Amino acid sequence: MTSRKKKKSGVVSTFSELYDRFWKVVTIFAVSVSASFWLGTYYEEVKKEREITEIENEHSREILNQKEEYMNKYLDMRELLLTNKNDTTYGNKKD
Repeated sequence: MTSRKKKKSGVVSTFSELYDRFWKVVTIFAVSVSASFWLGTYYEEVKKEREITEIENEHSREILNQKEEYMNKYLDMRELLLTNKNDTTYGNKKD
């Protein structure tokens, strides 16, 4: 028996020719698409982290303002209590 070489069918030979011609272009395109996707996801993560940091900073400022307001009210009430002229024991006024 003799060994015969099979000829490539039309579709396979066409695909093979296209692959030989354009494999570099397809590879560069695939690499650029995947790199763009990675950069996009990285950008979204950075953007999300910045938003979270801004929200945390705003929350911290709000808590600090509330603490300052509370302390101001506390000190005002304490001052009123200390400057009260009434003697609480006998109901006499202090001089």
